[in-house]
Amino acid sequence: MKRRLLNLLTALSLALCLAVVALWLRSYWRYDLLGVTGGGADVFVGSYRGHLAWAGRRARKYPDDDRRRSVLPNVEYQGGEIDSDVTAVLTLLRQNATWRVAGFSYTFQPVVGPPLRVLVTPSWSVALALAALPGARLWRRGARRRRARLGLCPLCGYDLRATPGRCPECGMAASVSTGE
Repeated sequence: MKRRLLNLLTALSLALCLAVVALWLRSYWRYDLLGVTGGGADVFVGSYRGHLAWAGRRARKYPDDDRRRSVLPNVEYQGGEIDSDVTAVLTLLRQNATWRVAGFSYTFQPVVGPPLRVLVTPSWSVALALAALPGARLWRRGARRRRARLGLCPLCGYDLRATPGRCPECGMAASVSTGE
């Protein structure tokens, strides 16, 4: 069960990594904005010129706003060509950032109603984080194959040439190829 879950998480991480890389490349020609509203909060994710913007705020608590009372969230997509309006909004967010470090920034905008919080990250950082699990699993698989080829225990790396049936270090039963 654990292996299946880890395989599922690895596949999901790899698929999301590839999606972020595609969005990253696309973001130099087009912007994308995905918003989910309802359930007491508004959450937005957008891509623009190699960056991902993560924004959120608590929903307004107006009694006449039926959209906020809905149990199901409302999903909205907006996208298009990069124009001066989009550039102006994102430039304003970057200039008013609470902190900026190496392409990352955080903005707290006290707008009318609930304040908006925006975290901007470079797309490469999200792709790198999502590639970590598939990369680690691939590295480990290569190490296991290399150990088996060299006559080492696939689990702990102990030299099995003297005791080819079982590893004296960890007790794992192992088949050894002599490499000859």
